[in-house]
Amino acid sequence: MRESKAKMKTKNWLFRLAGVLFLGATLWFVPWLLAHLNGQALWLAIPFLLATLMTVLLTIVTLINGWSLGVPPERSVPRGQEPNVLVVIPTAGEPPDMVYRTARSVLAQDYPTERIRLVISDDSHRPAVHEVVRRLQDEFPAAQVVYYAAPAGDAGAPRGREGRKPQRRIGDLCAGGAGPHRHLRAAAGRPDPVGASRPPTPILLPGRRLH
Repeated sequence: MRESKAKMKTKNWLFRLAGVLFLGATLWFVPWLLAHLNGQALWLAIPFLLATLMTVLLTIVTLINGWSLGVPPERSVPRGQEPNVLVVIPTAGEPPDMVYRTARSVLAQDYPTERIRLVISDDSHRPAVHEVVRRLQDEFPAAQVVYYAAPAGDAGAPRGREGRKPQRRIGDLCAGGAGPHRHLRAAAGRPDPVGASRPPTPILLPGRRLH
């Protein structure tokens, strides 16, 4: 972390130095350009002048935005006080191995697995994705790995990558009352309010019921 701060500090001073040099050159070039504007070809000189001024303006805005670049302070969380984390992975026809590797990369991080709730939202309703979830549950028993079956949509409509309407993929994740949002509340330690309408119950594989 200290090394990153040192590198950022060095880059920041180089950036400021380049900015000061640019401003100095601009203070000399723009007055010179105005004084030597080609009056015999204003149709060409004026657009060139406007383009130059626009470039100068955009560069100054960039300098202002990047003048105080820095690295946010590191805030370590004491062991045992890590917050609960919910990760939702939507899938709609991706290869099961890709889904597995994506989900495993989440669970294999340096973070307490018992604090991770992983929801795989399967829009294609494939047995292979069921198997991926079972495999993850066996590899990471402390984590809460959930299979969520997205609403089926139109009856008889083909599922998966082929023959689907692309615009329904994102909508299905939150359709029917936003099933994964229920897990978000649970991960935050806030159960559904009493009397609130509940979304369709996710399909939870054996050994990982979250109720």
